[in-house]
Amino acid sequence: MSGAGVDGAAYDVVVVGGGIVGLATAYQLTRRRPGIRLAVLEKERRWASHQTGHNSGVIHSGIYYRPGSQKARYAVQGAPQMVEFCRAQGLPVEVTGKVIVATTEAELPQLDRLHERGLANGVRVARLDRAGLAEREPHAGGVAALLVADTGICDFVAVARRFGRLAADAGAQLRTATPVHRLRTDSHGVTVHTGRGELRARVVVCCAGLHSDRLAAHDGGPPPARIVPFRGEYYELAPGRRDLVRGLIYPVPNPDFPFLGVHLTRMVDGAVHVGPNAVLALRREGYRWLSVHPRAISPARWPTSGSCGWPRRTGGRGSPRCAAPSPGTGSPRRPGSWCPIWPTTTCTGPAPECGRRRYARTAASSTTSSSCTAPDAARAERAVPRRHRVATHRRRHRRRGRRPPRRMTTSVRR
Repeated sequence: MSGAGVDGAAYDVVVVGGGIVGLATAYQLTRRRPGIRLAVLEKERRWASHQTGHNSGVIHSGIYYRPGSQKARYAVQGAPQMVEFCRAQGLPVEVTGKVIVATTEAELPQLDRLHERGLANGVRVARLDRAGLAEREPHAGGVAALLVADTGICDFVAVARRFGRLAADAGAQLRTATPVHRLRTDSHGVTVHTGRGELRARVVVCCAGLHSDRLAAHDGGPPPARIVPFRGEYYELAPGRRDLVRGLIYPVPNPDFPFLGVHLTRMVDGAVHVGPNAVLALRREGYRWLSVHPRAISPARWPTSGSCGWPRRTGGRGSPRCAAPSPGTGSPRRPGSWCPIWPTTTCTGPAPECGRRRYARTAASSTTSSSCTAPDAARAERAVPRRHRVATHRRRHRRRGRRPPRRMTTSVRR
């Protein structure tokens, strides 16, 4: 996000987010532009509190990524740079290498494709047979494997905090416990509204991790993606069994899923983690099962199908309404415009009739139809689930001094 700069701006650049990406950005800016007026804002009281501090600490080599893509280029070029930085700064790092193991003959074609992709990306990768795998990892069983020599491990939290310290030494201002609520761009720059006041900047760089899509929406355009949080859970081997794993052991990834699968990772402190799985989280920063945010489990956040393509959203008092107001106005968006709640879809129906739901309940099941055709959708505007209708019906009887009925009809009230 940027605006036309003015000499009176408080900062040249404000970086939102104190994870490894935000602090690395600040570090590089202070190196390349000495004297830059720069501030880093982090909503937590500690740096690297979220994604940076909740991962397996692996320095990936780039074998998985499509040749020629930015991911492949960043991984291949960045892996040795990360190792060099850690060694120069005295931070824990180790180039352990890893093996990608095919446990069955059916996985060999995918293993061969990974081998070809790694060679195309310039990764040092070698094919291992059963004997070679047993020599490298005696306790790993498989029919074949790939040895990726450039994969390493480090402590990304320590790396991020060192980036921050170096940036602060170069003159950057680092502010923790400063959540960003809103960004407003005008002809004079960008105003950053935080929980501790306002800041002015010529340029704002959003490195907000799990909240990046929300902040990107403040710039007036659709974010390229919507973040759906998943949580990965790990086991840790007992200290007496850590010798079962010498380095990193990965499975052949299933191309039908966007995850690398459950792997065994030796950490820089000697611990061995087994995982992760992939669990849909009930909040963006939900690292535990009981970590739930009402907005994450609300139907307002669930995608549903319909002729209009808008997500269905429940408004106040449970009454359905259209989910896509225009920014700053609260009025419905025009048909065909970008949807801020579910940005991969657009509306093709009349905006005022979007988002209507009709509920029908039977003794055996409960179903929801999400057709968005007028006038049926408009007539069902006030339709709500049965449990809400029952509660409202009983409250109305109590106010009138009558005994509320124990049962009521399940028909939709017009």
